Amino acid sequence: MIRARPERKLSQVLEQVDGPRGQALGSVTLTELRESGAPPIVHVDGGPPVNLVLLDRAERARGMEFVGLVRRVFAEAPGWVAIGYLRARVGGPRWKLHHALRRLVGQGEVERTGATSGTRYRINTRPRG
Repeated sequence: MIRARPERKLSQVLEQVDGPRGQALGSVTLTELRESGAPPIVHVDGGPPVNLVLLDRAERARGMEFVGLVRRVFAEAPGWVAIGYLRARVGGPRWKLHHALRRLVGQGEVERTGATSGTRYRINTRPRG
């Protein structure tokens, strides 16, 4: 994320320190930032690694592009996942992710179970119709 958006100020980077992204940020060295190539892929929660290129792209995406990136994260998910799993991989404001989830659930592409903090999502494995 830092290498992909070098125009960011350190104050903007420090805003990311809380939570899983902060742990990942804390593991990046200055040498890694200087090296060319793809940004690092980091592990946050036991699922597939967080792709920082996709995360950066998702944070800037809007509308159906963002929904498509959320769909892509579900395609790599290990089954039922919590909202925190998704937020670590697509970032952005909470409302943006919830809007994408409502759309995907409404279209039957994603299943939802549970309520409040127990809510989990997964890609729909049942045939539509």
